[in-house]
Amino acid sequence: MVFGLIAAGLVLSPLGRGMSDQLTTAVLAFVGALVTFTATVIGFSVQRQAQVKQNRQFELDAAMRAGRLIAPEDGSSASPSALASGLVALTNLNQAELAVSLLVDLWSVRVADDGKRQDNDRCQVANEIAILVINGALSADCRNAQLMAAELLCRNATRLTATQSLHWPAVIDGCWREEFGKRTKLLLVEALVNMTTCPGKPANEAALRSVAVRLHGVSTDPEIKVKACVGKLIKALLPALKRCKSKEFAQGGVMVTIEQLIRAADYPPDNPDGYLSELSDCLAERLREWAEDATGIPTDPGCLATAG
Repeated sequence: MVFGLIAAGLVLSPLGRGMSDQLTTAVLAFVGALVTFTATVIGFSVQRQAQVKQNRQFELDAAMRAGRLIAPEDGSSASPSALASGLVALTNLNQAELAVSLLVDLWSVRVADDGKRQDNDRCQVANEIAILVINGALSADCRNAQLMAAELLCRNATRLTATQSLHWPAVIDGCWREEFGKRTKLLLVEALVNMTTCPGKPANEAALRSVAVRLHGVSTDPEIKVKACVGKLIKALLPALKRCKSKEFAQGGVMVTIEQLIRAADYPPDNPDGYLSELSDCLAERLREWAEDATGIPTDPGCLATAG
């Protein structure tokens, strides 16, 4: 404040002779307050920039420490708990692209040059941890991280179980993000179908309800190709859904009625992309055949939460 008054006095001293004492005092106070406010704003801005730079440095240091958990400097193999801690830490430090990249070696099923799937001897990450990382990548604003996460989820979907909440990303569990790229959207849809219809996985009413609600979330997407594809998939499930005693379906905190599902299934199936339409026909047929056996109440752990 003292600095502001001095500055104001220097500015107004040539004009002071023609002004009354009261007016001069008022103007001095106003200009002094204005100069003080300006100096405060500038100081706050400088301090803010310094804080942002410091936070970035802290994040970088933390990310490097997380990286050392995954790849120790002494060349030894990291324990599963260290791998999990490092991957989750990277995800929470806005390094989702790096974290999901590491899953290619630590969790993902390998695909050979001839397209055949191969076992991954270095697979050391539990499905639940991998889904946490994928969820972080899908929640981020990085298109590349989202695409990589969707690719990994699709590639490993047969290892997951539809009725386990920890086996599906929370960000798309009954809800959806329109910001995804088209390839990301279609990979996620395929991952959902692959996870649900995989041989040996539960085919019961709980799984049926889960896939129906998750597909309904995708059906809210504005992309015509996506809506046409998903509408066809939901339509394949309708006969089995109509046989359920309860006509309200819950999953991931979202409640969907049979009427909403019927409306989503009524979307015109004429996809402008003929090849994509043919592929979605194949997926819909797989869902229809699977849904015929999706009856009965599950008894596995977590079934009560799945129902609610």
